[in-house]
Amino acid sequence: MLREFRRALLAALPEPLSKIIRCVGAPNKFIHFPDPTYAKDELVTRHNCDFRREPRFAAAYAQARATNSFYGGDPEWRAYVCCWAGRHALNLPGDFVECGVNKGGYSLAVASYVDFAAQPRRFWLLDTYEGLVDECISDAERAVGRRAGGYEPCYDQVVRTFSPYPNVRIVRGVIPGTLA
Repeated sequence: MLREFRRALLAALPEPLSKIIRCVGAPNKFIHFPDPTYAKDELVTRHNCDFRREPRFAAAYAQARATNSFYGGDPEWRAYVCCWAGRHALNLPGDFVECGVNKGGYSLAVASYVDFAAQPRRFWLLDTYEGLVDECISDAERAVGRRAGGYEPCYDQVVRTFSPYPNVRIVRGVIPGTLA
């Protein structure tokens, strides 16, 4: 009976509203989204995506992808958000910091995008460069399967990646200890 009611309701509603209800009713199912301007990395939109045609971003993102930081994913939108934030942060005092760097894909995108080597500040990259450490995993996280590690050691790769940036500081260790 509930299923019949749902069908009748969806049939009676205008198309855009019925699509929203279908999505809420089954959020893990892809719904048709006419003419998206972007549809990757679990984000679909029809809004302006002109950043994808910006040569400076395209070059920065290509460098970031070359680090293999994204494990086969294509987080172009996320990388652009990082670049956008980096560009705006140049108007604020202080250094840049990324905690949890892994292979440095997002940091490299930002550094390239804002020409960080020419900036009069530092970019601090903090990570174990080997994944999570056991002492930082809570009992609740262990109960749901979280384990130490998580990715291959990559410290040497990150050092090579950022060698063209004299103002990038790579800090190896566990946070918060490395912040002291």
